[in-house]
Amino acid sequence: MSMSSTLVLGLLASATSALVARDSTLSARQGPAYSYLGCYTEGTGVRALGAYNSVNYTTMTVEICAGLCLPTYTLFGLEYGGECWCANVFGTGAVAAPETECSMPCGGSATEICGAGNRLSVYSTTPAAPAAPVHVPAAGGYTRTGCYTEGNGTRALSGAEEVNYATMTVEICAAFCATGSFQVMGVEYGGECYCGSLTQFSASGSVVAPDSECSMLCAGNSTEYCGAGNRLDLYQTTAP
Repeated sequence: MSMSSTLVLGLLASATSALVARDSTLSARQGPAYSYLGCYTEGTGVRALGAYNSVNYTTMTVEICAGLCLPTYTLFGLEYGGECWCANVFGTGAVAAPETECSMPCGGSATEICGAGNRLSVYSTTPAAPAAPVHVPAAGGYTRTGCYTEGNGTRALSGAEEVNYATMTVEICAAFCATGSFQVMGVEYGGECYCGSLTQFSASGSVVAPDSECSMLCAGNSTEYCGAGNRLDLYQTTAP
């Protein structure tokens, strides 16, 4: 191999290493008032975010675009290294794209991604805090009557049961108990569903407990309570 060939190969290897090092630093940025949604396409015949835009291929960064769009708009996106676009809703046809398609560094910061050709790195204002969990008031023809203890030496509800610590919700339990036409249903320990008759429940020795003692979240829905250990969120098809 000639000296010139060796030199060319060495330069190519150095350039490749530099590109890999640079690409490994590219990242989406989170801010105190916004979060990254993902890489998106442009719209179909319209801009994905077309309410306002500003272009600067030399100094554009995620932070600069956020400052231009917020708080007037709830969405902003960066495209082609230096374009900033804002809106409150996506234009028709704009859809999520693979993250690898948003690959251009921002003109003002080589460590930030600013979309690509017809691809936007899209951000949104910080979403509202998750809803606080609640005791579901009614589901599937059943109305909640309160938090109750287990029976005295027996199950409060022994007509039928279904246990699923991955997907249980009040609605799933209601649907299960309704298939057997049970009058009473209860969810317990986050993933247990019990059904029974009003007569059987009344004879079990179960008594009302403070709602605060039914404090476990449902396995399948973290916004719902599903009883606790030896405590049932209890529901009936008719008033006691």
